[in-house]
Amino acid sequence: MAVIRDLGSHFPIYRSSTLARETDFWKIITYPVAIVAATAGSGDVVGGFVAPHRMIVTGVTLMDVDGGVTANATDYATVVVTNKGAAAGETTVVATRATDTVTTDDVTQYVPWEVTLSTTQADLIIERGEAVIVSITKANSGVAVGQSIVSINTKAIE
Repeated sequence: MAVIRDLGSHFPIYRSSTLARETDFWKIITYPVAIVAATAGSGDVVGGFVAPHRMIVTGVTLMDVDGGVTANATDYATVVVTNKGAAAGETTVVATRATDTVTTDDVTQYVPWEVTLSTTQADLIIERGEAVIVSITKANSGVAVGQSIVSINTKAIE
């Protein structure tokens, strides 16, 4: 297993004078991806970013700002975060979650919805210059995903 060294001390500290020092999260870098709308029945790449340095993904959250999504066991949407690599040839799934379990996968407006990270540590590491995309895929006739924000939280590593 590779050793991952936190590089947080190499990044500048941006802090508010009103916050206590222990509440500063200056080592966490968040990449927001806005989803304009992904209609039912389509599979859309909705956004992404290019890694400015080597990093590890520590969390992915979707927040719907347009009424939520009702889970459905047959017709559902899946949020997928994929590392496409520097040459766009890779297909490493970093995180994924579907709206397919009625009791647990409803997306409520303005409530953070955790997207499940890969359990393989190597899948979570993004090298400098690699492209990371967020896509919405649909099963059967799908379900509409309205305006949302996907936050990809990362830490700089060596």
